[in-house]
Amino acid sequence: MDKFKIIYNAITDIGKIIFKYKNQKITAKTEDSICEMMVMELQQKKNEKYTDEKNGKLFDEMASTVLDFIFFKEDNNGTNND
Repeated sequence: MDKFKIIYNAITDIGKIIFKYKNQKITAKTEDSICEMMVMELQQKKNEKYTDEKNGKLFDEMASTVLDFIFFKEDNNGTNND
């Protein structure tokens, strides 16, 4: 049961950080700075709360997936458009 609590807490912590930026307009000019701020906050939370290696890896993987979803660009054909 403890593992499920860790998963829930990681999702919640990542969400709290990411949702702080939901009203920000992400454009070509702002995306780098917004992404950097998110990464810094996520790293701080990981360092504070997910110090166990396995828990930290879980947090990193989940946060990375969310950041990829927000900032990774694809064209209409599903190919990378960076």
